[in-house]
Amino acid sequence: GPMKLNGTAEAIPIKPASERNQLALQVLHESGVTPEHIETRTLYNDDCPGIPQGKVHMWIDIFPYNDSIPAPIVINPREPQKYILRIIIWNTEDVILDETSVLGDEMSDIYVRTYLEGRKKDRQETDVHYRSLTGEGNFNWRMVYPLDLIAQENKMVQKKRKSFWHIEKTVTKVDPILHLEVFDKDVLSRDDKLGWAQLDLTSIPAPTKSAKECTLEVYENEAKHPRMSLFEKKKILGFWPVYDDTLVQEN
Repeated sequence: GPMKLNGTAEAIPIKPASERNQLALQVLHESGVTPEHIETRTLYNDDCPGIPQGKVHMWIDIFPYNDSIPAPIVINPREPQKYILRIIIWNTEDVILDETSVLGDEMSDIYVRTYLEGRKKDRQETDVHYRSLTGEGNFNWRMVYPLDLIAQENKMVQKKRKSFWHIEKTVTKVDPILHLEVFDKDVLSRDDKLGWAQLDLTSIPAPTKSAKECTLEVYENEAKHPRMSLFEKKKILGFWPVYDDTLVQEN
């Protein structure tokens, strides 16, 4: 406002409110008083007087009454979009032969298991192709998984209780990864894992059209096997290689 210096009054021009606010915030930053203009308030519940129930972080904008007030910024959490993932396991080729039959032939009783990241309890399995002598397994088995995806973050949203006695469900975000596992079925002992693979549904390497071409190059050579998003392509068909625990390659 007006000020008097050496007996002479001068009118200093007043800068717009937006510039003054920006200058005030810069002074706060430079002085180290606060890194951001954020307010923190403790939350309470009348059912538990005196016991904090968490904190809320917020910022407050103050505008002169005569100034034009800008439209509020929408800060609602992103809502996930619902999808249905459908998997069809047609067949396997060149799977490791893990057992020996009574006739001395190498063989495996093959089945395939799938599950989504963070949802192993919801895993699904094909039926068993018994006594495969060549590593080939035929299934034509369909699996269906509902999932919620936030496309902007490439994250799946999952809601589950931390434990049995928790009422509220905890929301977590995980990568949209599909786990594939190939097993040899055993009757008297634990099933042997013959191979595994992990496919990021937002970045799936282009598969091969035949089992003969299917090698670990699918994962290693991105130029030859570019990444694709299943949510954009909608449908991808082909062969993907799997690893075993000793990194022996199989299809």
